[in-house]
Amino acid sequence: MDPFDQRLAQLDVDIEAVHRRAAAATAFRQGTEKVRGRSSVDGIEVTVDSAGTLIDLDLGQDLAWARKAILEAYQKARQEAGRAVVALAQENLGEDDPSISRLQEVYGITDEPERPEDGGTPRVGVWRPGGAL
Repeated sequence: MDPFDQRLAQLDVDIEAVHRRAAAATAFRQGTEKVRGRSSVDGIEVTVDSAGTLIDLDLGQDLAWARKAILEAYQKARQEAGRAVVALAQENLGEDDPSISRLQEVYGITDEPERPEDGGTPRVGVWRPGGAL
């Protein structure tokens, strides 16, 4: 086999390895999307996803009302942090970088940030009460 044919054969081997790696990465990602961790301490149960993100919280019957408020506050805080991450990515990687939309998806960010009740203003994607730093 001449060097050209050897290189073509090696390219076929390399391409097949890339396909196997892509399939393995896809299977890994799909598997991690299903992973959940649960722990209970003193009657309070917490559920997280594979990244450690809070998914659910069980405070028991007496504090069931607080569950919704805690999860909502957590989600809003996570989105606030996500807006800051997105702003940094846009500043450093460019507005059109493909990772921007993925970051927005990961943090559950919609186009318009929610305005806080205290009338704060956004600063690098993070709300500051009264607009102060």
